[in-house]
Amino acid sequence: MGDQIKKILSLIFLNKIKIFNSTIITVTKVKMTSDLRLAKIYLSIFSSNVNAIEDEYKNIVSERNKIRFELGKNLKSKYVPKIKFFKEEEDLLNLNNLKVK
Repeated sequence: MGDQIKKILSLIFLNKIKIFNSTIITVTKVKMTSDLRLAKIYLSIFSSNVNAIEDEYKNIVSERNKIRFELGKNLKSKYVPKIKFFKEEEDLLNLNNLKVK
């Protein structure tokens, strides 16, 4: 079910949620609880502007109910899990530390 949620979320981020122009959002993994009631969604957010990363994360968290609604419309399951978002901090630090030679 986690892989199915991951695919649906990527489509939701592409088509349904407004994101900033220079931001790339990647759903890196989805962890489900054993009772399938909660989905922990890990995101990598990339942007040339460091401040835009935090703003985009806040935007996603504020749109959580809309995202869950869209997920429910597309998920082939009787129950739609609650969703909780987490940032992949390692990826952000590694990408921001890269230098173009």
